[in-house]
Amino acid sequence: MTLKDDFAAKSPLTFVYGADGRVCATQRRISSSAVPLYSALMGLNSPRLPKVISVRENDEGAVVTEGYIDGVTLRRALDNGRLGEDELRQLAIDICSALSLLHSSRPPIIHRDIKPENIICADGGGYVLIDFDASRLFKPEATSDTVTLGTNGYAAPEQYGFGQTGPESDIYSLGATLYEAAEGKPYAAGAEISCPMGRIIKKCLEFSARDRYSSADELLKDLGAKKKKPFIPRAAPVILALLLGFCSGLAAGRGVRPEEEAQTRSEAPPTVETAVETASSDAEIPCTCELITRPNDARLDGHSMFDYPGAEFLPKSVSGVTEFPLTLDIKVLAPVYSKECKAKVHTAQHWEYSVPKGQEGETITGDKITVDGPGEYYIFYYCPDFNGTGYGADFGFKVR
Repeated sequence: MTLKDDFAAKSPLTFVYGADGRVCATQRRISSSAVPLYSALMGLNSPRLPKVISVRENDEGAVVTEGYIDGVTLRRALDNGRLGEDELRQLAIDICSALSLLHSSRPPIIHRDIKPENIICADGGGYVLIDFDASRLFKPEATSDTVTLGTNGYAAPEQYGFGQTGPESDIYSLGATLYEAAEGKPYAAGAEISCPMGRIIKKCLEFSARDRYSSADELLKDLGAKKKKPFIPRAAPVILALLLGFCSGLAAGRGVRPEEEAQTRSEAPPTVETAVETASSDAEIPCTCELITRPNDARLDGHSMFDYPGAEFLPKSVSGVTEFPLTLDIKVLAPVYSKECKAKVHTAQHWEYSVPKGQEGETITGDKITVDGPGEYYIFYYCPDFNGTGYGADFGFKVR
């Protein structure tokens, strides 16, 4: 079985294919109660996390689109044997790097289900933490979780009703995962740990949360990792965007290490320019612009995605149509964030288009969409590489 098969076995998925015929993203349904969580995840950038592309609500709940990462699950990798010391340490560093960003969000995001099945060994190197269905936004005033979730053998004691889950709960689950990767068997309370990282794993697995590492950053320091401190602006409470910027999660396949990665959020208002053709090879200063694909991104400076100068989203809503099927041209020019970009020639936008999950009555071929009759339609647009990062979201229009 492939990683695609593993994903499909978790829950009903739709796979989004790029122009090269390869899977570039997945779409699945989530409950409306999970929208704030996935909206918060949209603002996170790390090669150790998949990128949430969009969250779109409808009458049946919501649909989330996430970047697809080539690789195999850690569970399948462990079927071939335990990890060596160097690879075990890298696993710990990579997942800690993901947790550091999650836990330093405002409010913190607690994963609550770290286990080998929810970690991908990316084809390009490194590990990626996936599957946030059991996750929650941390509430400092709460004394316990509303719903008890997790996996036996990996869940921390407090996940069984001993208290509210917090960052230390994820550290416990990581410890149980590291134990299994090192010893070749699931962790049991009081088990001996013989690997060189035994002292670190044992501290992760302490029964009392107070006796574990207090943060992922503290654990990273003990692992000897050099980690750049993420920049996290003081934002409003996390009932955030409903459509987002894409696919740095796909960058995980490039094997970027924590020492090299910049895990950031966006904050300052931008100067936005219309993108033009890619700079020639002899250009002295490369383009460093970023695309904006979230409708409430602060960098839009109060404008909407669709009326920002230089932005273009076609087709627009049309009325008075009497003949079907109707074929319309698709064109997307997303707003461009050009803060600190010194290039004289800027990178061009090249988008691919597809039909979002659950959308009926439309077909997309190249840059054209054909609709069967009146209704509301959506287009998923995806740019696999714009200055080293992928982006994507969807937009809608009506036909009357």
